[in-house]
Amino acid sequence: MLAFIKRNLLLFFRNRAGVFFSVLGALIAFVLYLVFLKKNMTGLWPISHPEKLLDPWLIGGTLTITAVTTTQDGLARMIVDRENGNLSDYLLTEASYLRIQFGYLASAVIIGTIMQLLMFGAMSGAFALLDHVVIPWQLTGKIIALALFSSVVWTSFNLLILSFVSRVTTMSGIATIVGTAAGFFAGVYMPIGAVPSGAQALMKMTPFPYLSPDSVAKAVSHDLHWQARGCKGEF
Repeated sequence: MLAFIKRNLLLFFRNRAGVFFSVLGALIAFVLYLVFLKKNMTGLWPISHPEKLLDPWLIGGTLTITAVTTTQDGLARMIVDRENGNLSDYLLTEASYLRIQFGYLASAVIIGTIMQLLMFGAMSGAFALLDHVVIPWQLTGKIIALALFSSVVWTSFNLLILSFVSRVTTMSGIATIVGTAAGFFAGVYMPIGAVPSGAQALMKMTPFPYLSPDSVAKAVSHDLHWQARGCKGEF
């Protein structure tokens, strides 16, 4: 089992282009915020240093998108093996179908957790340089636990969807749709409360609102002791 998980991890991380495209949706959301959305959104908050609230909010949303797309790409190996007939070969060994599925799930969870932490480090560094928003190192444990939990949730969600997929081309189409919609469903581009009630009801039927920027940012910023009057960009 460990060898199977290691094989899936190596195949994912050795494909550098695949790793990049797995976080492309999250990178797009991050760049859009810095280039287009940040100035307009900070103007809507009549408080001192609104970036101290918006930056953790954006980090939460981006990590949600990262968890969705990277775990889905981690499970793509299952689709490739299914289409190439490798899955049938694995079933000829002593490993049961349940153990093989668990191997795919475990490797996707590890991939999602690692990629979330890498994205978190990159965004935290960027906001520390640009806005002097520094997240205390004491929150490291909570952030790792949150990233792991998010990976488990989205791996399970993606596994449910991809269980009915047997073609790589179909998988690519689903990945495109999910990657495009993730930013809106997660509330990165606009708060969930700003969309119509029908759209809110649809969003609440998915895990997005429960791992959205609002909930994640609260978990991250609760111990930051953020103050609306903040002085010199410090927490």
